[in-house]
Amino acid sequence: MAKQKVPTLFVRDATGLVREFGSFSAFTWTFTDVVSSGINYFAVKIPYSFPGADPVVSFALAGIPAFIAAVTATMLIAAVPRVGGQYVMFSRAIDPSLGHIMGGFVSWVLNIYCVAWFVYIPTYFWGHLLWLVGKVNNIDLLMTWGMTIQEELGVRLAIGLVFLVVFVLIDMAGSRAMKWAINILFFAYLIGGVAAIATFVTHPPATAKESWDTNFGAGAYDEIVNTAEANGWTAAEYAPAAINWDATLRSMSFTFWAYVGFEFLAPIGGELREPKKSAFWGSLGAVIIIIIWYMVTVWSVYYSYGTAFVSQYDFVVNEKVNGEPIVNQLTINPGLESTLPLFAASATTDRNMQLIIALFVPMGIVNAIPGVQAMASRTLFAQSFDRQLPEVLSKVGRRFRGPIVAAVVSGIAAAFWLYCYIANVLVAVLYLDFMESLLYMFFGLSAMGIALRRRDLWERGYKLSIGGVPLMLIFGILTLGLAGWWMTLTAALALAPTTIIGFSIIIMIGAALYGYYYLLNLKKGINMAELYSELPPE
Repeated sequence: MAKQKVPTLFVRDATGLVREFGSFSAFTWTFTDVVSSGINYFAVKIPYSFPGADPVVSFALAGIPAFIAAVTATMLIAAVPRVGGQYVMFSRAIDPSLGHIMGGFVSWVLNIYCVAWFVYIPTYFWGHLLWLVGKVNNIDLLMTWGMTIQEELGVRLAIGLVFLVVFVLIDMAGSRAMKWAINILFFAYLIGGVAAIATFVTHPPATAKESWDTNFGAGAYDEIVNTAEANGWTAAEYAPAAINWDATLRSMSFTFWAYVGFEFLAPIGGELREPKKSAFWGSLGAVIIIIIWYMVTVWSVYYSYGTAFVSQYDFVVNEKVNGEPIVNQLTINPGLESTLPLFAASATTDRNMQLIIALFVPMGIVNAIPGVQAMASRTLFAQSFDRQLPEVLSKVGRRFRGPIVAAVVSGIAAAFWLYCYIANVLVAVLYLDFMESLLYMFFGLSAMGIALRRRDLWERGYKLSIGGVPLMLIFGILTLGLAGWWMTLTAALALAPTTIIGFSIIIMIGAALYGYYYLLNLKKGINMAELYSELPPE
């Protein structure tokens, strides 16, 4: 009987993907992934959600663990520049099981969930911004479109699916198409972001009130103030003169989310042209610039409106009295959901500036879609390349060199979560901030593992030390404790029972997949210990 041929360790000798991303593209990749819903949505939610918190201080504090973790991510990417970054790092530096479960399956679920979130939220933004632009310019068609997008779930689902299909196709088209898409989206958002900051800075509270009345109707500003105060809002609770440190620290569950994504360069590590240089500009360099961008943006919002009015507006829109929404008491204001671009567009009466803000600021959320879509597809691709998922998932297009099957599977899964968002089904199963913070613990452990046990990988990176102690070890410990454990516990304060159950099920599915494919590969004669001791081919 002929002896059965033992398969090679990996699916093939090379991934087939292309090293297309340089330093600038690495920077725009991270910037567009990070600067999205966290700043454009949650920045104006803090005074109401965490009464007494200082939004600027909260964003500054959240920037500390983000900076530390970004240093760690930079060193990890430089040392392990491979497709599927976090999966490869965790499985080689900590343990194959944790690599597959946390860096693989959990990370993939998290990212397809993020894809759904990012194709869902822009429709919400554009709905109320189109309505606002239509109202102030007396364009009934825009007002109709805006209300239709806000109220018709089917319309929002259709728009979201269009975005999803477009970015899945771009993912399938390979890294060059992805690079150009992200660079274009980066500049589109930059136009809107600068316009929003300029509007806030040039409109202090007195002129902001005047603009609000001009946009929504005479007395609209005072209606918000009076309605909030009549229903229990007090300055002592929501806008105190002294900072409430407890509320500020708890609000970091919002603001740290705004920094999530600085590690998203890791999954395309195998597509970076100069890994060490690109890792710096695409992780640490990007986070430093993002921290500055956030400080300026958040400060400008509250310079223009003040903490009191922002919290009053959110209070009126979201609070209930005896089960009845307070927003129903409004007769002048339409009660639109509070977002940063809404406040920016409402602070000016310049119609051109309003249109720029309405069109381009929401691009700060759209521009995150390609990154998280690619992170999801590369995670599947990397596990498949290790033979720990069906090998078809590592198939690459012949012409454009994109992960065609992994991209489609990830897109279909994201479409499921998009439907869940629209229908409000299973949404509470996952809590993104908790899941991301938990993964940062394993980034810290990976850095420690490489610095102490996998010196062969450490030698591939920057090889920086202080007094003979690897810098990667120091920042690995800091990342484990601050970006990982501290932020995980902060996020865990908001966990619901459904979230705990859902996350437990996801963990078990990931573990079952790992066990099944590990045993299957052993049966084929593959030396799994040898496989996980080596880096996958480039």
